[in-house]
Amino acid sequence: MAKEAKKIRITKGEYWSEGMEGLVLMTYGDEKWGDEIHYLVDPPGCQEGVRFVRDCCCEVVAEPTDIPHGATTAPFEEDFPEYADHIAEDSTPNMVDSPPHYQNARFETIEVIEEITAGYSDGFVAYNVGNALKYLARAPYKHDDGGLEDCKKAAKYLEFAIKRISEIGNR
Repeated sequence: MAKEAKKIRITKGEYWSEGMEGLVLMTYGDEKWGDEIHYLVDPPGCQEGVRFVRDCCCEVVAEPTDIPHGATTAPFEEDFPEYADHIAEDSTPNMVDSPPHYQNARFETIEVIEEITAGYSDGFVAYNVGNALKYLARAPYKHDDGGLEDCKKAAKYLEFAIKRISEIGNR
């Protein structure tokens, strides 16, 4: 991940940024995902903590050379005073409600789990499929083993789901 700070403006709100078009944020870094760049930000008033903004939904308004050394979101409060009360002093990620290792894709892991498991009529199968999805989503980000441990855990939960489906059939 590139660690240079940039100043971005949201041009198209989606997911957590819906309705925040025009908001200017300081980035903490950016990462290339396929053909897209995702900017890491700590949006004001967002209880979930650190988020990504896709490059198709924002514009860079200041490059690293234009930003004073050590700058934070504070200088931009004057641009959007309505958000000034919501800018968090502590940008430490919320490890309970929204851990960063589940925030690395276009969709929140919990939303993907909810959508996919809704199709299972058996609660035990849904639980195991959901756990497998959770481990797969965080695998490349949580540990320093290339995702091996979490992929093994996901496989185990899929084994539980497959066994249960085999036992109960198509009920």
